[in-house]
Amino acid sequence: MHPKLPNKPALRAAGLVLSGALLLPGSFVRADVASTVHNLLPAESGDVENSGPVGLCPVCHAPKGLGQTTALWSPKTPTTVYDLPGTATSEAAPGRPTGASRACLSCHDGTVALAVLPALGPDPNGALVLESDLSDDHPLSFVFAEAHAGPARELRAPATLEGPVKLDAAGQVQCTSCHDPHKDQFPDFLVMSNEKSALCVTCHELGHWQSSSHGSSDAVWSGRGDDPWPETGLKTVEANGCRSCHDPHAAAHPTRLLARASEQKLCLACHSGEVAPAVLQAQSEGGSVHPGLHVGSENLERPVSCGDCHDPHAGSVVPDATAADALCSQCHARKRLFEALPSLHAKHVEGAGAACAACHAPHRSESSTHLIHFMRVDAAGAEVARPLESGGRLEFVDLGESRGECYLSCHGVAHEPARYGEAHVGDGE
Repeated sequence: MHPKLPNKPALRAAGLVLSGALLLPGSFVRADVASTVHNLLPAESGDVENSGPVGLCPVCHAPKGLGQTTALWSPKTPTTVYDLPGTATSEAAPGRPTGASRACLSCHDGTVALAVLPALGPDPNGALVLESDLSDDHPLSFVFAEAHAGPARELRAPATLEGPVKLDAAGQVQCTSCHDPHKDQFPDFLVMSNEKSALCVTCHELGHWQSSSHGSSDAVWSGRGDDPWPETGLKTVEANGCRSCHDPHAAAHPTRLLARASEQKLCLACHSGEVAPAVLQAQSEGGSVHPGLHVGSENLERPVSCGDCHDPHAGSVVPDATAADALCSQCHARKRLFEALPSLHAKHVEGAGAACAACHAPHRSESSTHLIHFMRVDAAGAEVARPLESGGRLEFVDLGESRGECYLSCHGVAHEPARYGEAHVGDGE
């Protein structure tokens, strides 16, 4: 749970939204706002429709000529200096964020407004409190320019923004680009549904997202363990889309707005067997897990992260054998492997062109050390290894440092066993 949001589900229920937009025609807006948590009138105020000039709208908006902004904003806008995404604290400056977002923060930074608004008690409805640290929130009050568009930043051209997602008059992204404070037709006062990432992909263009497993999977949560999607109300990986991994406000890990405190914990929220196959889990007796991929490996000097090998936005999250070998070689130097075990790695990798995955699992091996896990069938459906006809063994036996025995049939040869190590160089031909 984020330290500055002690009751995050309650805050979401209250509307994870930053308000402040141009005033719309009175009767239409008043009817919409009256039924939302942005109706800040005291409960005993009586009839909203007949509350007159001191009623619903003046809680937030001043009569023409008296407001501080173009939205006729009534509360005093904050003078707080905010920490913004990607901005060092020393670079933060008064006056940012700007525009509608500044007005929103007059309530939602938790330092100024709700307790001083007319006739209101402190913090009604458990309203969202962002405080002055906005570094874990979606960037705002920046000019979304044509220069930002393109595959490098995976953003659409701002000229293509049509429909409910809009920039302000200065061409800036503001709270009101994604939220409409007057209408809660969609959760969190969003301007449109974000099911299947519809809102996110209005601006963010990911080349293969729609065909990727994360963008199209109909997998659901098993109901065991922690709910990976406690705030969206959506049931499948596809429906949750970007929200499976990212949180636009108060993200647990500000870098890339990750919804969990580390990349390992983020992936394990689903890849624990409760949504997706359990590619990672606690090491079993006699088994092995790729160093750095278990929870707690954040303490390693250079922990391996899932993103080092996988692109969660790609059409195929799992690389093919050739690409996988290239990934392995970025960390596991072939020269060192060939020198350490000349009778095995050089023979199989260079001599026979075998992929690393023919003998090693990338994530874990349930029963063998060194991630040994013999591939039965490759991606094309061709047989790679099978159990021995006599005894049915398909097994690796660890005999100590750089020594072992392999029991299997592969490349047309039955190894009963194939031995390797200093005492067995040349065995298993």
